[in-house]
Amino acid sequence: MHISRMTVKQFREVEQGTPEGKFRSLVILPTGKKCECFGFRCMEFVAIDKNGEPICRTRGKVDIMMVDAYGTRQSTLLDVALWGIDCLPKSGLLRLFLRYGLFMRLQELSNDTFGVSIAKKEKI
Repeated sequence: MHISRMTVKQFREVEQGTPEGKFRSLVILPTGKKCECFGFRCMEFVAIDKNGEPICRTRGKVDIMMVDAYGTRQSTLLDVALWGIDCLPKSGLLRLFLRYGLFMRLQELSNDTFGVSIAKKEKI
């Protein structure tokens, strides 16, 4: 099912796993539980393919997502933002995505931190 038609409950039912390779976007899924370190709410992430379909939900619950600093375009000062965030119409969840046909990778940095980085511009 396309993510624009999914409810929060349907996102929670996506099979857990680790996204292998590249994907187009991530939906941020709050868990409602506090993480141990600083008391912030934990998040899970749902990796989304190029057609807007969920791939898998991350196994870990984290309170921090580090976004790669290379998310800018150097070719022009008029259009520098590669990263976008929008709010899905049905679920109200936030989606982090890359523009210009780029893909991302997810990397577990520690038990409570995930990193998101830009993958090379290739077809999935």
